[in-house]
Amino acid sequence: MSLSSALHTAMTGLAASSRRAEVTSDNIANALTPNFAKRRVEVTPDMLNGRGVGVRIADINRVVDTAATASRRAMEAQSGQAAVARDAAFAINHLMGDPGELGALASRFSEFEAALVASASEPGGQSYLDNGVARAMELARDMNRISDENMVLRQNADWNIGEAVTRINNNLNEIDRLNTEMSFRAAASSETNSLEDTRQKLIDEISEFLPVRVIKRQHGQIALFTMEGTTLLDGLVNELEFSPTAMITHDMNVGTGALSTITIDGQAIDIGNNTGPLDGGKLGALFAVRDVDVPEFNGQLDALARDLIERFQDPAVDTTLAVGDAGIFTDAGAAFDSANELGIARRISVNALLDPKGSDESWRLRAGLNAPDPGEVGDNTILRNLEASMQGARLPLTGLGIHGSMSAASFAAEITSQRAYDSSVKEERSAYAGGQLSLLKEAETGRTGVDTDEELQMLLEIEKAYAANARVISTIDSLFNRLMEI
Repeated sequence: MSLSSALHTAMTGLAASSRRAEVTSDNIANALTPNFAKRRVEVTPDMLNGRGVGVRIADINRVVDTAATASRRAMEAQSGQAAVARDAAFAINHLMGDPGELGALASRFSEFEAALVASASEPGGQSYLDNGVARAMELARDMNRISDENMVLRQNADWNIGEAVTRINNNLNEIDRLNTEMSFRAAASSETNSLEDTRQKLIDEISEFLPVRVIKRQHGQIALFTMEGTTLLDGLVNELEFSPTAMITHDMNVGTGALSTITIDGQAIDIGNNTGPLDGGKLGALFAVRDVDVPEFNGQLDALARDLIERFQDPAVDTTLAVGDAGIFTDAGAAFDSANELGIARRISVNALLDPKGSDESWRLRAGLNAPDPGEVGDNTILRNLEASMQGARLPLTGLGIHGSMSAASFAAEITSQRAYDSSVKEERSAYAGGQLSLLKEAETGRTGVDTDEELQMLLEIEKAYAANARVISTIDSLFNRLMEI
């Protein structure tokens, strides 16, 4: 090898070491940057007429692990789904209150029952009768409040769906723009690693809302599909379409067309039942909250209100009532009508004849709602009937989701326990999914992320290579000087 060839070889090694040091330093600087994947300089032999004449930098590669990233994204979707379900279950449980908690709905039932028992024991005690009416009004107001807040949960889910769809569409369009830019850069042999980092971040954000499959295309472009094969992006963006509802009421559902569902290219997509092509992430979970979880709880609440109203509108309980008259509890002032059960928990109220906002009429608990006068203060016949009706075991209504006959307070306690259990189970599922996601993130980071210890070790190796090439150049310089002296 001639001195000039040796000098050229050493110079290429020096240039490669310098570039490797630059890339390694950049890795260390971005060690804590989200979605940053470490880079590695790919060096290949430089050949001339079949002989090695040094090295050349072939490419600067972004380290990826497709399998690890795909697993992490799939779990990210599951974790997002579990978190939405957990939050909804917690909110519903919070509305009902914990079993035995002061102010919980089940406690309101027990307090009203206790007030009836006390009134029946002391029928002449005005304070007991007043307390009975007050407890009845607290119970009705709590059911109204829970029903209203239940609709707020549904409304919020609908708004969150709209925000999620907007975010997904924005990300899809941005990924499409990056695809185009990367194609131009690839044609010009320019680096695209920073664009890939940005694109990965956008895909990660989408994967929180729905599981996606990434397929590589030519010139650095990608296509995005759902796990079921629905096309989101492949040359063109298929935007999700959704119209939020301004005000959701109890009778609205997707089947009647009152609530919007997701459409892609004009095709309605089944979502929210955990089997559709867009299910498996936050988006599907939000639909489940809006169309399944909240309506199911509302059905239980309505069934509970219906049971309470029916217990006291029976003329056999209050002998002053005629068939069709409202009892202690009413449907907005009227007796219960089976054709108008939906949303009854929002309308349940105490009979206006007992309402203390007018004259003091709490004696009607003892004498009967339609009694002409307070009657005999020691007569507790109707109060005993009311007590027995409240405590009597009735077969549960379909919407309660309960098996076995129970008292009114027991129905409320059973639903409260169901909701507490559901919240606990979903909390555990969310915690498990979150733990699995953390493990998969660590595994992915271990393969593609920056390990500063590894990078510092690599800098030491680069330093040695740089020093060796510099020594070769120094030696050749000495030889050239010696030749010039000769």
